[in-house]
Amino acid sequence: MTSTKRLTVAQQKTVLDKLVVKQKNKCAVCGKPFTARDYAVLDHDHETGFIRGALHNSCNGAEGRVK
Repeated sequence: MTSTKRLTVAQQKTVLDKLVVKQKNKCAVCGKPFTARDYAVLDHDHETGFIRGALHNSCNGAEGRVK
C-alpha cells in the first residue's frame, strides 16, 4: 500500500492520475464521474498517510466532516 507521507507532490499527482484511470473516472464514494468543477483528489488516512482512492473534492470534504 502506498502512503502520501512517502510521496512527493509530483508522485502524488501520478498516483492520482493512475487511480482515476483504474476507477474509470468515477469517484470511489458516489460513483459519479469527475468533472472540472468537482475534480478528483487523493483520499488518504491522515494518521497513517495510506491512500484509499480517488474522490471528488466535495465527497472528500464531506467524508472528512462525517468523521
